[in-house]
Amino acid sequence: MNGDKDKISELTKPPCESQDIDRFLDLLEKDMEQHPDKLIVSSQEMKEELDEIVGDYSVDLDGDY
Repeated sequence: MNGDKDKISELTKPPCESQDIDRFLDLLEKDMEQHPDKLIVSSQEMKEELDEIVGDYSVDLDGDY
C-alpha cells in the first residue's frame, strides 16, 4: 500500500524546472512590490528597438496570452 502512495506523490510532484520557474516568479513579484517605480510600460518603440537587437521573437503589447 505504501508503494502506491509513493507513486502518487511522484506523479503529482512538480518537475524541478517548474519549481525553478515558481521561485523566479516569486522573486519577480517581490521585486515589483518593493520597487514599483522601476516598472515600465512596453511601447511600440521598445518593440522596434528589440527587433533591431534580438531579431525573431514575439511580444504581445496588450498583455493577452
